Amino acid sequence: MGVGGAPVRGMGAGPPRGADCFTQPPHITSVHEAPADSEFGFEWEDSCNQFRSSDMLLAVLGGGGRLGSTAISGYGEGGERMPGLLQTVFRPLFVGVVVVQGVHVIEHIIQLVQVYVLGIPDDKALGILGYILQLQGTEEWLHLVFNVTYLSALLLLVVPLRGVVPDAVPRWAYAAFLFGVSLEGWHNIEHAVIISNVLRNGGCPCPGIGDVALGITDKVLHFSYNALAYTATLPAFVYYISRTRSGTGPEPRLAMHQI
Repeated sequence: MGVGGAPVRGMGAGPPRGADCFTQPPHITSVHEAPADSEFGFEWEDSCNQFRSSDMLLAVLGGGGRLGSTAISGYGEGGERMPGLLQTVFRPLFVGVVVVQGVHVIEHIIQLVQVYVLGIPDDKALGILGYILQLQGTEEWLHLVFNVTYLSALLLLVVPLRGVVPDAVPRWAYAAFLFGVSLEGWHNIEHAVIISNVLRNGGCPCPGIGDVALGITDKVLHFSYNALAYTATLPAFVYYISRTRSGTGPEPRLAMHQI
C-alpha cells in the first residue's frame, strides 16, 4: 500500500532472484510516508538490497540506477535537478581536459612552425613552454606530464560518458572517444620509451618507437598522435556540452547494469 493507503502501481509478480537483481527493476514491497522535511524519504525493499532514503543513492550516483523514472532521468519530483557528486565533477573535468589538451596541441603546432618555417634545428625547437620548463635540455618531461595527465583524465571520463549514450552523445561519437583513449594509451608508451632514453643519455637524442620505425621526426609523429587523439574526443564533448547546457538534458549516471 502507498501513502494514505493507496495501492502502489507496478508491484511485480515476485522479487528478482540471483542475477535478476541486475537485469530487472527492484521489486517494491513497501513505501513509507516521507517525513515533512524530506523530498525523497521513501523506503524501497527488494530481495537484493534495501535502500532507505533514496536521496543517498541518487546523490552519489548523480541520478543513476534502476529505481524507476526519477532515478533514470536524473530529476526529482516537480522536475528539480538532483544534486550529485558525479554531475558536479564531470562537466568541469571534461571542459578542463579539452582546454588543457588544446594548449598541448598548440605547443606541437608551434614546434612544427619553428622547424619548418623558422628553420630551428629539430632538437632545439621546444615550443614555448618547452623553453620555460625544459629539463635535461629537453621538453620531453613537459610532454610526458601533459600526456600522462591527459590519459588519466580521459580514463576518468569513460564510464560517466557511457551513461549519457545515446541520450546526449551518439554511439559513434562515444566510439570515437574510445579510439582517442586507446591512441593516447599507445602515445604514453611512446613517451615512456623516450624518457628512458633521456635518462640513459642525460638528455637527447631520445628516440621513441614510431619515429625510428617510420623514419620520420618525433615532431611530426607526436603532433600527429596528439592531433588525432584530441580530434577523436571532440565530437563527444561537443554533443554533451550542446545538449546539456540548458540544464534540461541528461546527466552522466552509473546505471546498475554498469556496476
